[in-house]
Amino acid sequence: MVKTYRQITVFENNKRLLLLKDFKLHLETYLNNLIGHYSGGLSENEKAKVEHKKINKVIDEACSYIDAVPSIVGVVDEDNYLAKGLIYEQNVIDKSNFYKSLINMAERAMAIYRKDSSRAKQRTYNPFFWIALFVDYLVSLPFETLGKVGFNQKKIEASFVGKLIKCILYIFSSLSLAIIAYIIIYALVKAGHLPTF
Repeated sequence: MVKTYRQITVFENNKRLLLLKDFKLHLETYLNNLIGHYSGGLSENEKAKVEHKKINKVIDEACSYIDAVPSIVGVVDEDNYLAKGLIYEQNVIDKSNFYKSLINMAERAMAIYRKDSSRAKQRTYNPFFWIALFVDYLVSLPFETLGKVGFNQKKIEASFVGKLIKCILYIFSSLSLAIIAYIIIYALVKAGHLPTF
């Protein structure tokens, strides 16, 4: 499961920004190379065909990064384009709105990633962020394992039992880490490596 924009480091933030910028550029180049016909339809010239292949390579990752900004999906994506994926029929493109909608969502996602860049920097150098990330990893591990075995991971996590298990795992993981931290600090104090107050 892709982490939301508020749960990532500055390095991941920059990576997502670059990919979305590249994705938007391919979409715009693609749209600019469609050929309009008197009959009202559109077809692809050679450049558009090349761009289409490039779009197909990054669309899943790009859409997951757009989807990681919850305020965009649902408000802008009225036609549910993100969920539909890229539908391709040889030389017949009758949904240029699909691409325009993706460009719009990519632009909005990029603006939010840019705006959150300074916070991403703060998160990256905050030790508590890494502890929280580790706890998240521990809690999500059983659900990811079930997903790999073939169960519907999202459905299980969204269910009442799944939420209850997650809550118990968060409490257990946090307490375990607090006990481990206490033992380490106690051992360092006893060994004389930390001052006593």
